[in-house]
Amino acid sequence: MYWLLVRTTCSYFILINIQFLLFSRLFSTSEADGSSSSSSPESPPTQELLLSTGLHYERLKPTIQIAVPIHAFSKAKVLPFTLSGIERQDYPKNRIKVYLYFDLFDELIDLSSKSTIDLLENNSMYERNLLTYRTIKSWIEANRHLYKDIILHTDYMHNGETSDIVRLKTLALHHAIDNWVDYLFLVDSDAILVNNNTLSSLVGDDKPLVSPMLNSSDTYSNFWAGMNKRGYYALAEDYFPILNRKKIGLFKVPMINSCILIDMRMEQINSLTFNGSKLHNAPYDDMIAFALSAKYADVPMYIDNKRTWGYIMPLSEAIDLGKSDQDLIDLQLQSSTDGHSFPLTKSLIQFTQRLSSKSKLGMDKIYTINLKRRPERLNRMLELLDLLGVDAKVWPAVDGKELSTEYLIENNITVMDGYLDPYNKRPITLGEIACFLSHYQIWQEVVEKNYSKVIIFEDDVKFERAFRAKWMKNFEHLEKYLSNGGQVDLVYLGRKRQVLQLEKRAPVEGFVFPDYSYWTIGYMLTSSGAQKLIDAQPLQKLVPVDEYLPILFNKHPEKKWTEHYPNRTLIAFSVQPLLIHPTYYIGNKQYISDTSNSSRVDKIQDNHTEKHLSSNNIENRVSTSSTQESARDQCQKKSGSILDEIPSTTTRSTFAQTFLTK
Repeated sequence: MYWLLVRTTCSYFILINIQFLLFSRLFSTSEADGSSSSSSPESPPTQELLLSTGLHYERLKPTIQIAVPIHAFSKAKVLPFTLSGIERQDYPKNRIKVYLYFDLFDELIDLSSKSTIDLLENNSMYERNLLTYRTIKSWIEANRHLYKDIILHTDYMHNGETSDIVRLKTLALHHAIDNWVDYLFLVDSDAILVNNNTLSSLVGDDKPLVSPMLNSSDTYSNFWAGMNKRGYYALAEDYFPILNRKKIGLFKVPMINSCILIDMRMEQINSLTFNGSKLHNAPYDDMIAFALSAKYADVPMYIDNKRTWGYIMPLSEAIDLGKSDQDLIDLQLQSSTDGHSFPLTKSLIQFTQRLSSKSKLGMDKIYTINLKRRPERLNRMLELLDLLGVDAKVWPAVDGKELSTEYLIENNITVMDGYLDPYNKRPITLGEIACFLSHYQIWQEVVEKNYSKVIIFEDDVKFERAFRAKWMKNFEHLEKYLSNGGQVDLVYLGRKRQVLQLEKRAPVEGFVFPDYSYWTIGYMLTSSGAQKLIDAQPLQKLVPVDEYLPILFNKHPEKKWTEHYPNRTLIAFSVQPLLIHPTYYIGNKQYISDTSNSSRVDKIQDNHTEKHLSSNNIENRVSTSSTQESARDQCQKKSGSILDEIPSTTTRSTFAQTFLTK
């Protein structure tokens, strides 16, 4: 209590001196102007007066000590993003001290010795320890002049030792107490802040212990909603509503970690600890010990999920550098898909590396279809492909807004007689025709250039974790099958199943024979497959492309449609489990459809000699449909009855009979 009394007295003394300085300045200014002291004695000091005395508003904000305990080597690849996220915070840097805690292997002190060079060449642990150290030094050099202070606290380790995070966090807490700062912002070296307002917002929350909720892979985050008596995780009903932001706000929880704002002005500050040995029957775990000490001291913890603040690497039971590298790529993919790129400042670019050699994933060519008026989708897709190390060609999509009834007639394009969207019972749209033409033109190039195998992506794709490794494993099995005389024309990488029944396994590990499916977001196509898709002459009996594919591999339920295509010999596989998904589903705020929300074609007469139509005929053939959605879009809902997703009455009836007899 004594130190708190002294601290409060000093703070009061400082405030009195500030007030005295302000009023002295105001009084001297009034005298210089010849005005009497009674002219405006109650007027508060203006912003101009504060600036003239050197007392800027931002300097009156609470002082913060940012502490980053850094693992000796396992966080080397993610650390540049962590430090960049800290650097980009909008909180005044002249109110911030930064402490970085790091352990360096003493074998690396003399980098000129041959033994050290051998260590770096043959041991990734030492190589990453040195990379971590150089990343820290570069960041300090670039930012030292911006902050009130930056301090690197370095200890030395011997071979076989590892960083004791409990010790590093304990040091951080003690340093913050000794420095009399208002807040300690404790950030793990694998927590990446993508929101520049995170620190300011947490200070504004005005809570003794508060964390920004960080996104991660699967269901992991930096808080618990339940804890048992021994301090271990307990499932609680509030966890997923908070995690998935079904409930938004500030929530009292029993444990927060990895990125915590601690109010150092609280009376119970000396009762908090990261060291379980200081508590009765507590494990030697920094997160649990801190949560238990807060509980015993009656200090509440809060998690803030009001915005997307940042990301955190998934928890790993053991240090596996290869897995850690893959987890980082997957987390970057997720962040980019969410619309938040990882922060990276100029001083740290040199310490990050993308895959230097781009891969075609075993293909002759990889295509990415993109509408010219959707550059944001292209930029996001190119970033994802760059993260994956995939070499792709951008294919300009045909734009439905630029198509017309006259164009269709002039190019001998005819909609299938009697076609209506199975769900909305409406004619095909120009957007759906344009989508078909975009794919069709690629099929033509595959045939013309005699490509053996290609992959075609649309630009709204979300990749599964470890996509590249999983695909290459599947492709290895597929190549072996093909080399032994097997055949395949098309392979779905992602799709929407329209039938619940179990699909038959393909004669290749990791693949099934697909039943009736929607979506063309990503598929592999062979030269034989491209030839079959073209030979069936689909432009003279057109349906949407994701209806066309199941027709050709003879899994479409609408028999009247299949009759138009007697040669239904396309051999189709699908990866199982799927490797890609749509970025957004119908119902998401970000969801945009360039196929259903376009003009629709009511009827195209089979008359290709008539080049000029009357305005009345054109008006009858094309009408605007901005509210109706196609079955392909309706079936992109994440949840709901699969029976409700079956697009036609005939199919629903067939499905119901199949389902009820099982």
